[in-house]
Amino acid sequence: MPENVRRAFQSVDTLGSGAVDRYEVKKALRQLGLDADSVQTHGVLQRYDTTGRGTLSVQQFNKLVAELQALQKGQPAPAAAKPASPSAQAAAAKRYATQPSPTPPPTPPPTP
Repeated sequence: MPENVRRAFQSVDTLGSGAVDRYEVKKALRQLGLDADSVQTHGVLQRYDTTGRGTLSVQQFNKLVAELQALQKGQPAPAAAKPASPSAQAAAAKRYATQPSPTPPPTPPPTP
């Protein structure tokens, strides 16, 4: 696994749980220069979260990054992980819907 991917994962896994949620995935992708909006991040989690817990392990995150990087280079993407079962996906979607969105930082006033 590339060291930059491991570092990005660890920097957002502030609890050291070995798993990151959709907000942390979005931050880590941004650190790697791969920006994704909330809808894209949710789709990524559904595709790579094979347990249905609404989180990604460092190995799942690495697969995600490898695919995104291959797509950006115009190469065929590596095979993705087997998606979670429909019931696990439904459970994860329910958890996403009940989690509050983080409040964005205030916008600084414009410079004259």
